Amino acid sequence: NQITDGTSNTIALLEAKDAVPWTMPDEMPMNPNPAVPVVGQGSLHPGGYNALFCDGSVKFLKNTISVLVLRALVTKAGGEIISADAY
Repeated sequence: NQITDGTSNTIALLEAKDAVPWTMPDEMPMNPNPAVPVVGQGSLHPGGYNALFCDGSVKFLKNTISVLVLRALVTKAGGEIISADAY
């Protein structure tokens, strides 16, 4: 009930370029300045990486995703409306 943006619109986990022990999950730094790119997410998959959403679905995010869209997807109560074709 605290995820007011909707569980299908909120990312819980992102695939990371660097391995992290599953027993010691780490957080991706998020700079509040939208001009600064988000770092840390990624994969060996060409063109993008997987994201686990709070509803249990896994979606493939393109490497070309807008920083503003990604920031909106990781907030649980920001009030943003994000179309699935934005990522």
